[in-house]
Amino acid sequence: MTLQNPVWLGLLPALALVAWRWRGLALWRPLRAGALLLAPRNLVVSKLNAAGLTTFMPGGAFYVFPDIRSTGMTSREFATRLLEEEKVAVVPGTAFGKAGEGFVRCCYATDEKNLAIALERMAAFAARHRAE
Repeated sequence: MTLQNPVWLGLLPALALVAWRWRGLALWRPLRAGALLLAPRNLVVSKLNAAGLTTFMPGGAFYVFPDIRSTGMTSREFATRLLEEEKVAVVPGTAFGKAGEGFVRCCYATDEKNLAIALERMAAFAARHRAE
């Protein structure tokens, strides 16, 4: 939404008032929910990087896109074998286009216990299959 349209400029104060009056529509809730994902995001990025799967800090989503080329596998092969061997599901990067080859998509919107288990399994998998 752009604020160039004068209609939107007039609606914003009204929406803020409604949100303030009706706590169920509070504007701060999405911001608070995003803050709850900061710790898992930081954990995932640090653990994947430590495992040799280079991962950049995501800016706004609850997904990471680690580089799996160090294993010598294709994205599809990595995702399939990780699921079969470690029971961890990721999405091959090629599901998002040809440029996604060599990457997988991982979601970290889950509880910390399951996240820690998945990260341990991914690290073990990457160590076992590291291309020399």
